[in-house]
Amino acid sequence: MKYISYQHNPRVSNLLHIISKSPGLTFTDVMRYSGLANGVLSHYLVNMEKRSMVRSRKGKKMTWYFLPHDPIEEDFIIISLRKETSKNILTFLLTKKQSTFVEITKAAKKSPPVVSITLSQLQDLGLVKATNGFVKKYELTNPDIMMRIIEKIDPTVFEKIKDRFADTFSYF
Repeated sequence: MKYISYQHNPRVSNLLHIISKSPGLTFTDVMRYSGLANGVLSHYLVNMEKRSMVRSRKGKKMTWYFLPHDPIEEDFIIISLRKETSKNILTFLLTKKQSTFVEITKAAKKSPPVVSITLSQLQDLGLVKATNGFVKKYELTNPDIMMRIIEKIDPTVFEKIKDRFADTFSYF
């Protein structure tokens, strides 16, 4: 069936809606939400990218999809928030401000080597910084941007963080 333009195709419209609602979804996530088969989805995403309707960020094993107007500088924050260990660390640091490696490891519920590698990656991306002292502490480089992006891609996590802040200040 022919459509007025490519973007009027219902599948294209649906894919644009899915990606606009949740920027930074992986190919597998888009496939799950859209219900399209692998080959069909691949065809559409390739053509949408050629027409600058979406853009992708390719990693070693995954590809993440964004709309062209999504800020490129936020890509790595969004991608990090889509990874379980990174998300656990980043959301914990949002509520705790500064934390030791041991505290982060407990909060992330991962082994120390996994947390160490993830913290190094987050530091390389400029999302987390370490403070030198008797005990090294970690903190977010820009908590305001992190909070805004969490609210955009995962409102349920944002609400939990807001509740933790409210609980913290209700004791004073």
